[in-house]
Amino acid sequence: DVLFVSVQPDIAFLRWQGLVFVRNFIDRGVRPPQVALVWALGPGAAESKAVGALRRAGCRVRRYADDRPATAARDYTGSIRLYVMAKFVRDFRDELARKRVFYHDADIVFPRALPRVLREAAFPDRRARTATQLADATSSA
Repeated sequence: DVLFVSVQPDIAFLRWQGLVFVRNFIDRGVRPPQVALVWALGPGAAESKAVGALRRAGCRVRRYADDRPATAARDYTGSIRLYVMAKFVRDFRDELARKRVFYHDADIVFPRALPRVLREAAFPDRRARTATQLADATSSA
């Protein structure tokens, strides 16, 4: 089973992109529980309505507070991603060790179908006879 993971700050433009790619994934046969949306909330911020809607649609939604030091590059939205991803991996390390993870940005859309390598990995019941490996971050070779 593939887990499609996106890590984004909870800002309007990226929420919209999340809604678009989730709809696209579902249209391509990806089940909502295969989609993990990890959101970074600003200090003291509440979850947006759009993020709540993604949760109600069946996607796996996880929120983390941006509790980096005040000296962090907060104006650059990309600076939060690794920080929040590290929290997500820490919280779900056992599950993630058993799954294939497709980490992607919010501006991803598959116009016709999932690429073959993702299709074979995401739908094991329809898998080709050969094994598929998206990436191996555990090998030292």
